[in-house]
Amino acid sequence: MQLRTARTLALCLGLASSVAALAETSPYYIGANQAFSYNSNLYSTQSNELASWYSTTSIVGGFDQSVGRQHFYGSGNFGYNYFFNNDARNLNSNSYGVNVGWDWETVERLSGTARLTANQSLVYYSIGGGQPNAQQKNIQNLSQADLTGRYGISPDIALNLGYTYRRVNFSAEQYAYEEYNQNTGSIGLTYGSHGIWTYGAAFRFQRTEYPFYPHPFPSTKLGDTGDGKNFDFTIKWVPSGLSTVDVRLSYSDINYDINNGRDFNGFNGSLTWTWNPTGKIFSGLTLIGAPGDSSTFYAFIGEPVRVDTSRFARTIRWYGTYLATGKTKFTWNLSLTKDYLEQTIFSSTQQGSDLVTTGSLGVSYAPTRNSQLACNVGYLDRSASDNALRWGMSYPYSTTTFSCSGQLVLQ
Repeated sequence: MQLRTARTLALCLGLASSVAALAETSPYYIGANQAFSYNSNLYSTQSNELASWYSTTSIVGGFDQSVGRQHFYGSGNFGYNYFFNNDARNLNSNSYGVNVGWDWETVERLSGTARLTANQSLVYYSIGGGQPNAQQKNIQNLSQADLTGRYGISPDIALNLGYTYRRVNFSAEQYAYEEYNQNTGSIGLTYGSHGIWTYGAAFRFQRTEYPFYPHPFPSTKLGDTGDGKNFDFTIKWVPSGLSTVDVRLSYSDINYDINNGRDFNGFNGSLTWTWNPTGKIFSGLTLIGAPGDSSTFYAFIGEPVRVDTSRFARTIRWYGTYLATGKTKFTWNLSLTKDYLEQTIFSSTQQGSDLVTTGSLGVSYAPTRNSQLACNVGYLDRSASDNALRWGMSYPYSTTTFSCSGQLVLQ
């Protein structure tokens, strides 16, 4: 397999050298990506881990075009995932991702964005809640639409509107109770002072529907709905051209009809500091305390999608990029998340917690303008409190991942 990898990457580099000399700048591109990856614990189990190397072969494409004040863009990929371990062959699958957007602006004070996202990826997630692990293929489909609008009331004050629709479903029947449809709307005002301070206040309303969430025994009725009302206050401070500080303080009131373990009433927020001392180094530090939005479907292929299943979570994350040369880039990402879990069985409410530690290091090299080689290593470790273990709300496990890829595009 190593010989096959070397031949594939060498072919990509050879083609890239000839194509780059002929390519002209174009708003459109198309290409191919080949990745070989390793996962030490495919099913995220506490014991008897299943490990495997796997190959992902993808076609990629996209466009980026401005027409007057309008900006249109999009990207897409379609791939096939093949697992080399015979015990993991059932995970062989197709994956895709599509993103299109339009940043619009009028000659007056109106502007906004419209974006559509759709992707399909292979994921694994522990069901929990006392249910057994489903060690089988689980395909996640995500669809999302985002609309924003901005009206400049004055040079310093703007009215902002937003709407997001998200839908998530799974191929494995055991995960049907976590499928959901979510609608979020927001309205707010921002006030900016000379580009140094920007203040904001907004109201968000969110409705989340779980169409297959089971009602308590002995009812056979399905479905749960949660409504969330959020008041957000934000501050952005740009003390210099080297750093930025973003602060959000929110008050949230979230209530579900059936699963009261997701209910939350109280303050939450986030703090982010980014630092860019030179043109080569960028670093960021983020602290988050927020309801829900803590349990993760870790994707083998593509970006992970977060699903609201815990009551509250606290996260600290440090990330950054170092441009060693014009062609070589290093990236890092470290995070620590503590999930506060709650589960009600009949009239008894149990609480617990788990702690998730993740880290990754990556390096990429662009031998030509149209090609790139990249490698990444990652680690995830989760521990669980005694009560979370006892009531099946969480369990400990760890995973190590590694991948290398080569990409060639024609533009």
